[in-house]
Amino acid sequence: MKAQRVSIIGLDRIGASFALALKRPELKLKRVGFDLDAPLAKEAEKKGIIDESRWNLIGAVAGADIVILSLPAFALETT
Repeated sequence: MKAQRVSIIGLDRIGASFALALKRPELKLKRVGFDLDAPLAKEAEKKGIIDESRWNLIGAVAGADIVILSLPAFALETT
């Protein structure tokens, strides 16, 4: 069975916590992360919090089976 792709938008404490909770091997998920703070996203990838970081939002959600938004409320109002 192919791993499902989960995109996590926003890698602050809550987004990173979601990513770590989804790390269980039996779930067979590929966790892709995006954050406007690109060094934060790269650090999350380096630490194994996510499997892959993307530098743009479109690339992060392309082909995703599930998208998790971990953004401040004011950011959600403008989307």
